[in-house]
Amino acid sequence: MEVLHFDNYDVFTIVNKPLSSNCYIIVKKEKCVVVDPGTKDNAELLNLLSSMNLVPEYIILTHEHYDHIGGCNILRCQYPEVKLIASKLCNDNIQDERWNLSRYIDEAGIGFTVSAADLVISEDCVVSLCNCEFFFILTPGHSMGSMCFSVNKCFFTGDTFIPGVKPVLKLKGSNEAQYELSINKIAHILNDKEFVLFPGHGGPIIYGA
Repeated sequence: MEVLHFDNYDVFTIVNKPLSSNCYIIVKKEKCVVVDPGTKDNAELLNLLSSMNLVPEYIILTHEHYDHIGGCNILRCQYPEVKLIASKLCNDNIQDERWNLSRYIDEAGIGFTVSAADLVISEDCVVSLCNCEFFFILTPGHSMGSMCFSVNKCFFTGDTFIPGVKPVLKLKGSNEAQYELSINKIAHILNDKEFVLFPGHGGPIIYGA
């Protein structure tokens, strides 16, 4: 587990298992947001929350793939008041084991689903969460429901943009033309600005001016 400290909040990174995607916990005082809880049993995440006396207020999904959503169900059971945030197409696809790809990685062909999100993002927008402004942008391409977001100088890109890593565009729901449009949108946001990028795989990266 790693942590980066910013002026008035911290970002913890937990590597999901068995596939090494990233789960992030954004903590501001006693409030926190969990991003992409991908480990089914979520023991490391639950232990962190318990040790810091944190009750997550929101879960944000960057996209619908199984390695980014696997821990949603247990987290929602443990914290019944937590609200799940997803893009419209991500919300549709987490409810279908074919579109979240979990059916295809299970030896018996039995996947899992996550019930509907509490807040569905249908367009680029700003939402106030835990006394911070979150800027959500829809970025389809890697998956139909891909979404990035920024808060202050942190930019969470999921699997849409991982610097130095070739994008995966051969999965069910991937679309190369949409991906190019999304990358151009991200490039416009990053232009002449400095962010700490938190991608879906690999470590945080300081990007920009």
